[in-house]
Amino acid sequence: MCAFLLLQKLQTIAEDFCGLDVNTPLGGEQPMSALPVLLFNTRLTAVAATSTGDFTVVFIGTATGHLKKVVVESSSSALEYGDIAVEENSPVNADLRFDSQLMHLYVMTEKKVSKVKVQECRVYRNCLECLGAKDPYCGWCSLENK
Repeated sequence: MCAFLLLQKLQTIAEDFCGLDVNTPLGGEQPMSALPVLLFNTRLTAVAATSTGDFTVVFIGTATGHLKKVVVESSSSALEYGDIAVEENSPVNADLRFDSQLMHLYVMTEKKVSKVKVQECRVYRNCLECLGAKDPYCGWCSLENK
């Protein structure tokens, strides 16, 4: 009986059902709820996440052609630490992809494919700049002064 009810439910799912590209239904008995850890004043169009050390890093594409770099600090807190203009006023495509070493992110807009470094630690000239950026990929070595 349970299998029949499940099959009947699956057969009534319309094309606009929220799920993966293959329209696989998502469901469950208990609803989930959460609060946002960060709010943006622009429409978000893409997301890719990875980790480095103890940090979760999220790259977020926007409808205005920017790539935002965010570090998730906890389940209730996140910090935007970078913003790259990929192509002004051209939405970032949802298909963000990391290279095999997780050192670059391929970012697409309607007319452009960009290979973006996930970290740019060499731009920081001193310890204060480096640590102040809160970039989870970067740290300062006082012995090497970089």
